[in-house]
Amino acid sequence: MENFNKKIKDLAALCHGLVSRGHFDSVNIRDKQTAIETKYRDLLELSAARRRKLVETKKLFEFHREVEDVEAWITEKNAVAGSEDYGTDIEHVQVTTHGMLCFCFMFINEL
Repeated sequence: MENFNKKIKDLAALCHGLVSRGHFDSVNIRDKQTAIETKYRDLLELSAARRRKLVETKKLFEFHREVEDVEAWITEKNAVAGSEDYGTDIEHVQVTTHGMLCFCFMFINEL
C-alpha cells in the first residue's frame, strides 16, 4: 500500500502542472486528484485498522492457546494429585510415596 504513495505524489505533481498551465479541464483534473487522495487516505486508514484488528486477534488466539495449555497441565497434575491409590503392601506404599514426592518436587519447580 505504501508503494502507491509515490504514484499518488506523481499524480499530484502532474495535476498541479496541468492546472498551473491552465489546462481547459482544470476543474475536473483537480476534482479527480482530490478524490484519489481522499480514497487513498481512506484506504490507508482501513488498512491500519485491519492490521490492528489482526494483531489483536492474534493476541486473542495466543491467549486461548495458552489457556488450553494451562488447562491441560492442570488436568494432568490433578490426575496425579487426586489419585486414591495408597498401595496394597509396604513396597507399593513406598513406590507410591516416592512417586508423590517426585511429583511434589516437580510441581514446585514448574511454578
